[in-house]
Amino acid sequence: MLIGQASVEDVDYRAPRSLDRALFQKLTNGEWIDAHDNLILCGPTGVGKSWLACALDHKACRDSRSVFISESLRAMPVALGSPNCGIRPLTNKCT
Repeated sequence: MLIGQASVEDVDYRAPRSLDRALFQKLTNGEWIDAHDNLILCGPTGVGKSWLACALDHKACRDSRSVFISESLRAMPVALGSPNCGIRPLTNKCT
């Protein structure tokens, strides 16, 4: 499936990426965006991080929210410091 066609309704929870279904579905409601929380998706190459980010982005746009997606190595110290690196909301607020 192409990134441009990413949709939260099309997420395959059977894929071997340890995606927490309940957490991802909670993220789709967008409350974390309204609270100006950040989100980091991390994991091995090829598990669909960019696709999941685009799916969340498209859902946010459909819900009339603004989002910003960045691929950045600046996030690596945060990700590497987590023993359970996965999909999770961060408590840091956007400024």
